[in-house]
Amino acid sequence: MNHLLIRRITSSHSSLAKPPFLEHNNNVNTVQQSPPLILITTRIRRRSYVSPSSKFEFIKKRKKKTQFEIQVLDQCVSGQIKKLDDALGYFDKLVSLNPLPSIETFNHLFISISKLRCHSSVFPLYNKMKWIGIQPNIFTFNILINSCCQLRGVNYGFCLFGEILKRGYHPNIITFNTLVKGVCVQGMNRFALQVFDKMTTSGVSPTVFTYNILIDSMYKQGEMEEAKRLFEEMIKLGKEPDVITFNSMIDGLCSTGKIDEARKLFDSMVGKGLEHDLYSFSVLINGYCKKFKVDDALQLFEKMKQKGIKPTQVTYTTLLDGLCRAKKVTIARSLLLEMESTGVSPNIVTYNAMLDGLCKNGHIDEVIELFQSMKLKGCKADIHTYGLVIDGLFKGGKYEDAKKLFHEIPNQGLVPNVRTYTIMISGMCREGNLLEAEKLIFEMERNGCMPNAVTCETIIKGFLERKDVEKAKKFLQIMRQRNFSPSNSLI
Repeated sequence: MNHLLIRRITSSHSSLAKPPFLEHNNNVNTVQQSPPLILITTRIRRRSYVSPSSKFEFIKKRKKKTQFEIQVLDQCVSGQIKKLDDALGYFDKLVSLNPLPSIETFNHLFISISKLRCHSSVFPLYNKMKWIGIQPNIFTFNILINSCCQLRGVNYGFCLFGEILKRGYHPNIITFNTLVKGVCVQGMNRFALQVFDKMTTSGVSPTVFTYNILIDSMYKQGEMEEAKRLFEEMIKLGKEPDVITFNSMIDGLCSTGKIDEARKLFDSMVGKGLEHDLYSFSVLINGYCKKFKVDDALQLFEKMKQKGIKPTQVTYTTLLDGLCRAKKVTIARSLLLEMESTGVSPNIVTYNAMLDGLCKNGHIDEVIELFQSMKLKGCKADIHTYGLVIDGLFKGGKYEDAKKLFHEIPNQGLVPNVRTYTIMISGMCREGNLLEAEKLIFEMERNGCMPNAVTCETIIKGFLERKDVEKAKKFLQIMRQRNFSPSNSLI
């Protein structure tokens, strides 16, 4: 069952080519700060990957250290190292001390560098530390594995895992949790479960945090049944789910349309002594909105406020969008006013949701008013906003205003996309201006924006409504040449 995992972690780790950040480098000062990482964010609460010493042990150990070591430890523990250069300066001084500092001091310094997200800088320092004779311990390897995972180099994390075994150290829960999370972040859920199995067969008991990592990753990749299995398993093993576990499960159930099951789980939290947080409410409100159960969403929204939890921009926007899609524009309008009155500023997503709702319900004058208002408040319209307003203007019979707004787009530093052009072509067809609509198709191609199937169907329907069958055939032929399949309504 664990053959793949065992082969990867017990084979000679030296057989895998080392990345540049694991190569030996004696010139520590040449270490560059790692480039910004595009991290896949999860809603799992961050926890330290190195077990901190108790306050008593820390004070006791301090007595054996030099004044400079104590100063470095204080800076690390208090989080006052804010720049990589400061950390490198401390390292250079530490390696010049006689006698040399303990591995504990270096571990704290490595943690501080990791917190700066300069993960690639940890490895040359580690190599330098080993070169002068200071041997790493299990906590050092945990830090290094975490940095590999943050750099999306989990394979090299397993190289280090092999080094742990080679040195006769025992991987602990932090080692395994770090590897499981690193594998999950890279979307390898099956392999994550193999690491999990290896952990349990090695006698290391999983924690709630371990299960949270796995459940979170499973539901995000659509493996809700596996998430449920893990949820039930942890309860059987006496690992009580926390708020994070419940939130992941509720989010997963909502994303698969099982809103009633999600609500049942939400309600069960109280009986287990758990307090709902902002995320608990937000995911369930979003679930109700997707199912067009906006009355339930509103009730939950009010309950959230009664519990003293302040709605965020995301919460308001989610509910407002749900109300607009459910054609409850009056309530949505009131919610927007409430949002602003409580000091929560709407963003472009909020305004786009409101504009869309107003357009679809025929409130064209309000669309123009809101569009002008948002610009005055400093919220810059995006190309989606322009598409919504132009579409509303055409549907309201304000053809000239729609065209004028379209020609304003380049002046705002924006470029019309295929949706914007299609809205314009649809509006011109509705106006009966087929010649301009046809010209616009050729214009968009010249500008590097290729018409899609919807664009072609739009102008074909326009020509058919005007009884211009030959032109309709011409564009139908273009569709076929581009392998676009006509919709049932066109056939």
